[in-house]
Amino acid sequence: MAQSVAVIDYGSGNLRSVEKSLKRVAPGAEIDVTSDPSVLKKASHIVLPGVGAFADCMRGLSDIPGMREALEEAV
Repeated sequence: MAQSVAVIDYGSGNLRSVEKSLKRVAPGAEIDVTSDPSVLKKASHIVLPGVGAFADCMRGLSDIPGMREALEEAV
């Protein structure tokens, strides 16, 4: 089964850099930078990039309808 990685885009951070790094360490994996909660349910791996300010991260996640619930369910 192919690996699929969902990188959560909650409106903060350099996600292009995260995506490029993941492609380098996991060649062949499907990397999806997304703010779509349904993508988390299909992913074999989830990356929640940190920006050093978790309160801002939580606000960003809460602003995306269904994202916190999808993340909590996946974890």
